[in-house]
Amino acid sequence: MTEPTMVQDTKSISPEDRELWAAEAQSVAPLAQEHAHSPAPRPAPCARMRARDERQVLEESLVGPIDADLLETGDETSFRRPGVRPTLMRKLRRGQFSIQASLDLHGHTRPEAQRAIAEFLSDALAQDLRCVKIIHGKGLRSPRGLPILKARVEISLQQRDEVLAYSSAPNWAGGHGAVLVLLRGRRQQHDRSRG
Repeated sequence: MTEPTMVQDTKSISPEDRELWAAEAQSVAPLAQEHAHSPAPRPAPCARMRARDERQVLEESLVGPIDADLLETGDETSFRRPGVRPTLMRKLRRGQFSIQASLDLHGHTRPEAQRAIAEFLSDALAQDLRCVKIIHGKGLRSPRGLPILKARVEISLQQRDEVLAYSSAPNWAGGHGAVLVLLRGRRQQHDRSRG
């Protein structure tokens, strides 16, 4: 197959080719107008991310960030001994200490829970653990729907000298069904017994 050649000089076209072209051109219909439209112009660029960032900055400046772990609903448990800095308490409440051991009291009676707490804290001290978790439950399956062991846990913890502070756990660590307990280190215990 040979490639068609372009004719640049119209004088060199034969009269037969001119007649043939005129006959062919008569059968051609012009394109409908709807096909001749050009595409719609593109919209002007919009900096959506910048607008989003500006809205967020405005909202934060009006309200300020809210720490959900510090919102109180009335079910919170917390205690700190005199001398324990409020910043340590905030860290404990937010769950910013590594939980080194945990005790689950589900299914325990009150006396069993008290014994289990005493043994657990003694073991934690022997291992020089600083932050532990005690799960007392939320009372969802108790007869009155109230946590049965929560008050017992609080009393037991407040009676123990090695307990510096405790707080309801953040939601990811058990929420109001557990407490995080901050313990004195071995050195603090030794200094306390000498003084």
